[in-house]
Amino acid sequence: MIKKRKIPDAEIPTASQADLAFLLLLFFLVSTVIDVDTGLGLTLPEYVPPDEQIEVKVDPTRMAAVLVNENGEVLIDGNIVPVFKIKDLLKPRIESKISLPLNKKMIVSLKTDRKTVYNIYIAGDDHPASLPSTKLQALRGQAC
Repeated sequence: MIKKRKIPDAEIPTASQADLAFLLLLFFLVSTVIDVDTGLGLTLPEYVPPDEQIEVKVDPTRMAAVLVNENGEVLIDGNIVPVFKIKDLLKPRIESKISLPLNKKMIVSLKTDRKTVYNIYIAGDDHPASLPSTKLQALRGQAC
């Protein structure tokens, strides 16, 4: 009797599958563009030891205190305003001091509660930053 020859099933070779997966991973890692210009553009002050710190008196007319509480309510100089009105209220005050020397320019102090929603903080930070000739500076632990 003649034995039938068994025909092997069709298979996909998997020997080079790991190499192919590695090459695809490497290709996408190399070709992906990662935006590194995200975040807040702040100028942090230099560290000064507490015993060397000098208290500077600031004229109250140069100050604009923007406070944001945990409910997202914005106070500018004690008045409650919506977030989108920050720019409209600060613009005339900042523009009036643009031509003055650096030590006479407007200071905008933005303070938030620890529980403030991050999006509200960003919105409050973006409005003064979009005004002409403004430089934001993060003041940590300093009363302005």
